[in-house]
Amino acid sequence: MKFGNITGPVVNLISGISDFVYPKVCIISGLKIPETNSNSYILDEKISLLEKATGEDLIAMREKTGLKLSFSVFVFRNEGPVQTVIHEMKYKGMKNIGIFLGEFLKSELKKLGVNIQDKFHICVPIPLHETKKRERGYNQSDYICKGITSNTDIEILKNLLIRVKKTRTQTKLSFEERKKNMKNAFIFNPQFVNKLNGVNAILVDDVITSGSTLKEAISVLKRGGIGEILVLTPAIVKS
Repeated sequence: MKFGNITGPVVNLISGISDFVYPKVCIISGLKIPETNSNSYILDEKISLLEKATGEDLIAMREKTGLKLSFSVFVFRNEGPVQTVIHEMKYKGMKNIGIFLGEFLKSELKKLGVNIQDKFHICVPIPLHETKKRERGYNQSDYICKGITSNTDIEILKNLLIRVKKTRTQTKLSFEERKKNMKNAFIFNPQFVNKLNGVNAILVDDVITSGSTLKEAISVLKRGGIGEILVLTPAIVKS
């Protein structure tokens, strides 16, 4: 008997048993997710209820990053449903939510007539410090990048930016404290020096608050010779 012939059925059986014992539930409503749903994390009808970023929010984001090419989809509010989604991804081990959010970002850009593959060559996640990455076990931005670049030729460069400074959590810091906290937090990986001059990049983080993290990363990428930069985040904190 060729085991390869039964791999698919066996995997499907195990998956079916798992779904029966641990049915997929919506992380917002707690309701069971049917097989017809477009994703495994949020009921389709609940996605439509998530607060979308407005034109004013996107203008604010561009001011925070200093780049016209900046885009986000949802509004992050404390104790809101978008915060629940982000926190499940970052702190509850549900890293594949990042892939879903990345794919959603890409689809929203397509609705605006933007095809990222037409202009951008690489996708760069904001890195975590190695200590934090070991504690969490993964970098959520890596998974958002996977969703953004799915079905494209865009290459993810996880190690283009290196986080050399163990920064304090930004949550309760003032704007100036955030800026100081992120100063010199990243370096451009020496192995890429003079190899990416003029290459256009997508820079990805999970949420933009003050923009200090992204601004510092943009500065490092520009000094490293990167051409145009598109900043993408699933959510923006409402000013």
